Order: sequence, then structure tokens, then C-alpha cells
Amino acid sequence: AAAAGNFAPAEGQSQQKLFSWLFAEDDRPVVLYDGVCNMCNGAVNVALQNDPQAKKLRFAALQSTTGRGLLRFCGRGEEDISSMVVVMPDGQCLLKSEAALYVGKRLEGNAVLRG
Repeated sequence: AAAAGNFAPAEGQSQQKLFSWLFAEDDRPVVLYDGVCNMCNGAVNVALQNDPQAKKLRFAALQSTTGRGLLRFCGRGEEDISSMVVVMPDGQCLLKSEAALYVGKRLEGNAVLRG
């Protein structure tokens, strides 16, 4: 329920179509995280504990098809997994500490995450 879904674009489909598909009926931001990083997975687990109904955020691994497409949408290389990214429903992309602070503020129930 908290996953951003997996968009399987046909050859030539744009990142804009991916973005439109993801946000057509769901305005929760999508948090892109490093899916092979144990610390990152732990942080996602903490976030999910603070949003058990997944009402505030969705998550996708940077390495997933959705993650790579959203990285391109944000103007980053699809292999650039150097930073957490939050993709907002208005098309804005938050990076690095700005992304982490946004997630913390959305999940305001945990002092560690509030920033």
C-alpha cells in the first residue's frame, strides 16, 4: 500500500507520463530511497511505523523502474543513487537534506524524524 507502484513504460514513453500516472489519483509524495542500503531500509521502516496506513507518503527504491523514471523526471541520471529524493505532486523534487527534513516533518509523530 505504501509502494509507489511499478510503472512499466513502453519504449519511448516519457518520464512525464510516469509522473502523470503516479499522481493521477494519488497526491501523496513519492520518497525515493536506496533499496540496497540497510540504513535507508531501516529509515523507511521507521517512516512506515509512523504512517502505518500510508496516508502521508509512498516509497520506491531508486533502483526500481519507477525510481529510475522519477530520477530522470527530476533531471538526474537514472544510475544516480547518491541521494534520497522526494517527488512532490506539483512536480517539485526535493533532494538530500531537504528531502530528509520534509519526510521528518510529514511524519511529525517521531521526534527523531521531525528535524
